[in-house]
Amino acid sequence: MYKTSEMADLMRTMLAKNKELKHKIEQNKSIGAFDSIYYGIHTAQHTDSTDLDATYSTFANHFLKMQQDIFEVASEKQEQQFNAMVDACIACHKDRCTGPIPRIEKLRIK
Repeated sequence: MYKTSEMADLMRTMLAKNKELKHKIEQNKSIGAFDSIYYGIHTAQHTDSTDLDATYSTFANHFLKMQQDIFEVASEKQEQQFNAMVDACIACHKDRCTGPIPRIEKLRIK
């Protein structure tokens, strides 16, 4: 039976959490605090271990910064910062695993 990698599971969890976050931002609700689960982006086992290179680390660090900043900016800038985080996701996925890009693009707040 096929078992997904830790990274694939983490990416699904991050997608779900960011859907919830998007909804809160759109509804002008409190978004709470940054969830440390995102740090797993550096430790989760990948489906293909060759993906773990210096470029991946750069993408991962940038994504984490964009994700954390959502919780640190003024509420009127959260939408813009959320979309910057979405852009960080897409940039990495364009370089590696392109399949999820359509789902990620749906996160964008219009």
